[in-house]
Amino acid sequence: MARMAHRLRGYAHRTDIAADVQTVWRALTDSESLARWCSPDAWIRPKPGGLFRATVDRVTQLEAHIDVCEPARRLRLIYLPCAALPEDEAVTDDLMLATHPKGTILRLIGSGFVASAAGDVQYRRMRTGWERAGAPEGVRRTTRTQGVLMGFLIRALIAALGLWLATRWVAGITVDDAGTLILAGFLLGVMNAIVRPIAIVLTIPITIVTLGFFLLVINAAMLALVAAFLPGLHIAGFRAALLGALIVSITGWIGSMLVGSRAQVEFYSNRKR
Repeated sequence: MARMAHRLRGYAHRTDIAADVQTVWRALTDSESLARWCSPDAWIRPKPGGLFRATVDRVTQLEAHIDVCEPARRLRLIYLPCAALPEDEAVTDDLMLATHPKGTILRLIGSGFVASAAGDVQYRRMRTGWERAGAPEGVRRTTRTQGVLMGFLIRALIAALGLWLATRWVAGITVDDAGTLILAGFLLGVMNAIVRPIAIVLTIPITIVTLGFFLLVINAAMLALVAAFLPGLHIAGFRAALLGALIVSITGWIGSMLVGSRAQVEFYSNRKR
């Protein structure tokens, strides 16, 4: 009888680690280190034909055959069938290492999960399990607060760049000095994070009627508020505020394409024991 074809799904993660590739490889292939960062019951025999055992999803202990083991380069796991995994599809995790100027790039590609109600449960568990595992032992992830702060700083600098372009291209927008420009970028970031969402919610009917164009007015109002709080930023009228806000928005959109819409960056450093 012909086997039914299944639609499969997978996941992919990239982790940038400030440690050399040999350190990261040891963290992946040493059972003691693996038990610290992956799961307490983790164990590995790192060689072609070896075995990997761990509760990656924090629910079910899984065993995997090590199909590929290339030191400091690649570790490929083929999970053995069990109640949580389908018997007719090979579920795999492929961990690949690459060096870069600031340390090591760790890529994880998981595949073989059947796109069904039962398959989706294990898919989400495995994907979330690897995400929560974090960086391997031997490196330390900074706190989430630091990542959010860095994201805010990046967005503020992008806003400052947009304001500088507005002073060059829009008549009626001037800034006294570079310090004021940077401070204006920070204040605009605060306005966009706190005041703008409230304004958008309160004006949803108008935004719908105007097919979204009223958002430009809200952006102009945020820029005008910054000018009201900051003496060194001068905006002569609504037209200048509207054009300036448009330039800042376009600059922010381009910046989001380059650094991500959330602009959150995670940094890693060696853990001293």
